[in-house]
Amino acid sequence: MAHYVVSDIHGEADRFYAMLEKIRFSADDTLYILGDVIDRGPDGVLLLQKIMASPNMVMLLGNHEYMMLDYLKPDPDPIAKRRWNRNGNRPTLETFLKLKAREQKEILNFLKSLPTHLEVEVNDQRFYLVHGFPGSNLHDEVWSRPEMGAPNPMPEYQVIIGHTP
Repeated sequence: MAHYVVSDIHGEADRFYAMLEKIRFSADDTLYILGDVIDRGPDGVLLLQKIMASPNMVMLLGNHEYMMLDYLKPDPDPIAKRRWNRNGNRPTLETFLKLKAREQKEILNFLKSLPTHLEVEVNDQRFYLVHGFPGSNLHDEVWSRPEMGAPNPMPEYQVIIGHTP
């Protein structure tokens, strides 16, 4: 039983499935996905559906999923709409709008249910998983980036982040 972490898939299903094959991902393993499954690449919605159907894949909210929720809420702020438009939403939005209303609702409910972080213990080691950076609010956890060389803000954990190359 192995544990894996990946982030920022950005709609690249070919790369995602190649990674699963390379690590020989099985039903006994757990994959933690630190957000940003959607946008830029063509297959973000399909990947979300795969993750939703996989009991051993655990996803966190990334800033791209946050932007999607902000964009698709009733009466969205024009700034929120521009923000997602500027960040590679076209393939995600086009695919999402072709889905049946029931499928759209399932995806939105799934995204709304995602945590911003997880605290996980593996082999007596404690991990703090987050898309952006550990913080006291949603904005920090999905948008913030660590400064190079900054000390670990949570020394009792090994912090694993996405978002920042």
